[in-house]
Amino acid sequence: MATDAPPAVAVHLGAQKTGSTWLYQVMAANAAAHGAAGVRLLDRDRVRARITRPLLDRRTHRAGRALAALRARRWLAAEARGAGRLVISDENMIGGITEVLRNGALYPSAGRRMTTLAALLGDRPVELFLGIRAQDRFSSSLMAEAVRIGAAKRQTPDSVAARWWECRPRWTALVAALLRAAPQASLTVWDFDALTGAPAGAVNRLVGLPPGTRVVVRAKFRREGLSARAIDEILRVRAAQGPPAARAAEPDIRARYPRGEAWPAFSLWDAGRAAALQADYVADLEALARMPRVRLVSARELA
Repeated sequence: MATDAPPAVAVHLGAQKTGSTWLYQVMAANAAAHGAAGVRLLDRDRVRARITRPLLDRRTHRAGRALAALRARRWLAAEARGAGRLVISDENMIGGITEVLRNGALYPSAGRRMTTLAALLGDRPVELFLGIRAQDRFSSSLMAEAVRIGAAKRQTPDSVAARWWECRPRWTALVAALLRAAPQASLTVWDFDALTGAPAGAVNRLVGLPPGTRVVVRAKFRREGLSARAIDEILRVRAAQGPPAARAAEPDIRARYPRGEAWPAFSLWDAGRAAALQADYVADLEALARMPRVRLVSARELA
């Protein structure tokens, strides 16, 4: 479905631990069929090499970003040739796990990063997509992932929980920052549980195909989460032997202490604080449903 008009751009921003990697894998598995409909999914490794790292990370100096922006525009123009829709999927575009855990804020650099990305995309029609989940489960999942990959070098479960509870971060603040930074964009938000119940619907929205379009879903949805005992063991190895040893030991520790009745799932929260954070999430969903340029998609709409 070739076209001479500037292609629409769909940007899946994550968030992390909301099924982003899995959605990318499903779209990649269906890329040939989507390509016949004029949809081009950009290779995520190349997106990270050409856009995310050189343009959006602070480590690149100003002159380097200017050159990276020029190269990125040329690359996007070449990729867009003949496409009706470009799909960019990289949860790292709004920031990383470490900054969230360290600051007790939901992607504090997202506004700056999205301003840069919006300028790069120019006058193309842009749709942003964001997956979210309840703050108690989201924070616990981020902490477990940081421990697993060795990203939380100074943060501990206790320090993260204390900082998070002090700040009580809200999804509404992140969404408002994204909309301010990308005034040409609309934003679709779905709940993590809605995605797990209707993955094909989420894929069709991302690629811009009609509801009910067949999607082949073969990829495993997600890695099984870690138990509280496994987290404790990984942290013990990290303290005694360092992060590389902890990363190497993680698969064996996961196998020895699998989530289940014997080893409950890891969580940062007791029942009372978990309930309070879940109430924050309900309030966020209600507020997001009223925000201009935001479409909050339910499980029923995705199905």
